[in-house]
Amino acid sequence: MRLKIKPTGRRPRFVLMPEISKYGEDFINNAGFSGKIVGLCPGSKHKEKKWHRYQELANLILSEGDKSVIVFSGPDDDFDPNLGISSDKLVAACNLRLDRLAGIMSRCDVVVTNDSGLMHLAVALSVPVVAIFGPTHPSLGFSPLGESDRIICDNVTCSPCSLHGEKQCWMPQKHCFENITPQRVKNELDRIIYAQHPSKIL
Repeated sequence: MRLKIKPTGRRPRFVLMPEISKYGEDFINNAGFSGKIVGLCPGSKHKEKKWHRYQELANLILSEGDKSVIVFSGPDDDFDPNLGISSDKLVAACNLRLDRLAGIMSRCDVVVTNDSGLMHLAVALSVPVVAIFGPTHPSLGFSPLGESDRIICDNVTCSPCSLHGEKQCWMPQKHCFENITPQRVKNELDRIIYAQHPSKIL
């Protein structure tokens, strides 16, 4: 049955109340951050969609000294909110109300995320994202819509294995994430930060 609904490429928008925008500003000021801010979202509702190398990526970002990192997480996430890293350039934004999380995320220069709800929140806030797809695929209709967004997806033959990533990987090795390295992801976030925007899907 055809619903006669016309598709649209318009990006959703999340509008912040002034007090929430101020909350995000105060969070950044209290952290003492300066320079570029990278948000990391290692979580996802379904564990198969979780790229497992965020700690390595955070260390790579912090090693340069000109960027700070905010790690976003919720009460159901199964990782250390600080990714096991002790640094005055990294803070955890964990177990927050969605509006307060959005206020902080709006202050990021770029967000690295799995295929998750926080990916869509960043897009709605007009914050550029580097979105990592493995068992799911951007062609299924969940890709970020921002002009500067970057999608890392290796299009392996066994992917997508489900629409939302709810099915357990049936391969002996998780091929969809195998070649997605921290350096590769960092290269893409740097292209966003330094305004280089070649092809969207990588």
